[in-house]
Amino acid sequence: MYAGNWKQISFTADLGVEYLYPGERYEVNIESDQPINVLIVRDNVMSLFKTNPPEWSTNDNEWKYYPGVEPVVQFDEVTRKTFVLTVPELGRYSLLLDGRMSPQGVFVINDAAIVDYVIKKLS
Repeated sequence: MYAGNWKQISFTADLGVEYLYPGERYEVNIESDQPINVLIVRDNVMSLFKTNPPEWSTNDNEWKYYPGVEPVVQFDEVTRKTFVLTVPELGRYSLLLDGRMSPQGVFVINDAAIVDYVIKKLS
């Protein structure tokens, strides 16, 4: 993944799962050589996500996304993380790997992040 960019892994398009059903569980393992934000979102918010990078909230001490981009799961500045997604409601979902964390107006120029991920259905 290029620095200052993001990658979408769609459960539908990339993994062949048309819909995720409430209560289904997936284990997600992420390893990255640089810190990235990791999110699971419903596919219907992708247009907002694509055009609006995260902003640092000094009040909450975390990365915030544009209103309307409400992640089901969000982990900030991850280099290694394993978590279980329990699907909250019927829908199409994506795993997002976001490397756009930088102060407003600052462009990041560095090496691309090498990110490995594994998604395994548990139930």
